Amino acid sequence: QIVMPGLWLMAISPIFVALSPNVGGACIWQIVMTIGEVLWSPRIISWTASLAPTGMEGLFFAITSARAILGPITDAVMGTMNDKYNTNCPDCRDQYGHFCDVVVNNNDNANNAVQCVSAQEECNLFLDNQQQQSCPQTCLECPTWVPTDPSTFWYLLMIAGIAAPLSVWLFLPFLRGAHVR
Repeated sequence: QIVMPGLWLMAISPIFVALSPNVGGACIWQIVMTIGEVLWSPRIISWTASLAPTGMEGLFFAITSARAILGPITDAVMGTMNDKYNTNCPDCRDQYGHFCDVVVNNNDNANNAVQCVSAQEECNLFLDNQQQQSCPQTCLECPTWVPTDPSTFWYLLMIAGIAAPLSVWLFLPFLRGAHVR
């Protein structure tokens, strides 16, 4: 069976971002998740049909497609979790979400302050000439950003992801029963 290893690979793939929440961890996560999906995704329809009792294939296909119905609910949960565990830095971004990362001398100001602007518009972010020399390009560099622990988000995502292969593994003997083809 190639489907179960693929499901398990996809389920445990967030561990790489949880352990190393940076670009390297995200790249490894994407690679492992993609390998997992390549293993199970093309075979899921035929595997589902092989599990279904004769005449009940439609019901099994409907249950397999239930994830499409649950999509908006999971999207809302993921958005809430992302907001809590991976906070944004709106003070260092313009209204479109672009970072205010370009330094501009603002001669209109009496203090001759240095202002940060984005590619689209001016931002309400001014630099102290004595302390700051560059505008923030990431939330990590934003002076008002309060850091959170994104690892918690990825651990929770992995635990939720493990529910799928664990459920399949637990219910597979029941599904196969006397109807194995």
